[in-house]
Amino acid sequence: MVMDPGTGHKRDDIAWFIGHAVGEGGTTISTTIWVRPPLSDFDGRAKPSGDAARCYDAALKIFRDKIREPAGRGQPVSQQGRQCPRQEAANPPTIASALPVAAAKPGLPAMVDLNGAHEVGIGGFARLNQIIGEGRWVNIARAYLYRVIDRPHITVLGTLLVTGLVIKGGKVTGIRALRDGAPLTRRAARELVLSAGAIRTPQILRLSGIGGRDHLPENGNGSVLDAPDMGMNVHDHLLHGGSI
Repeated sequence: MVMDPGTGHKRDDIAWFIGHAVGEGGTTISTTIWVRPPLSDFDGRAKPSGDAARCYDAALKIFRDKIREPAGRGQPVSQQGRQCPRQEAANPPTIASALPVAAAKPGLPAMVDLNGAHEVGIGGFARLNQIIGEGRWVNIARAYLYRVIDRPHITVLGTLLVTGLVIKGGKVTGIRALRDGAPLTRRAARELVLSAGAIRTPQILRLSGIGGRDHLPENGNGSVLDAPDMGMNVHDHLLHGGSI
């Protein structure tokens, strides 16, 4: 995928790599980095929706239950859990340990744990966490899905490519997809959760007629909901040192 970098960048386009895998893409094709969103992200989404289940406190309960913290940790905001392991960045370069120390000298926040006080305050400097357990890279599917995949109510269709949502009367009732090149439709019995990442989620919504008319297929003729901000203002870091 090629992204428009916007203003202030010397290049006309930026290559953005995506993959098709079981499990969340960032933990599958990225560098095992585990960083929780800040409090402001969670509460910023919860307030306009009026859904308390989206707030930071609700998310923190899930993190505490699901994330297995390194032994001996006693952070004020604990992540002690049992499923997804995390650890500090292993064998970091010398500068990785020196930078938080240097940041603290002029009074910048320097912390022991990147996930904890870092996310409830103004941020700061700390060593990265990685989702690695017993020397193995752990993506989200390995941490949560594979252990329960044999349950009768779980079906994984790994070759499915979602191409749009089925919308009737302003309500999403299912998905349109391709499986091995053949089109199919699946209806939701109760509810449908669209969680396809920062790239595919707005793409699927736009293909379903939800988005700014100028960005919809066929110049917006299939518009279901005119939402100009859909898919806009996406940010990515061009370089990540992988240590702090």
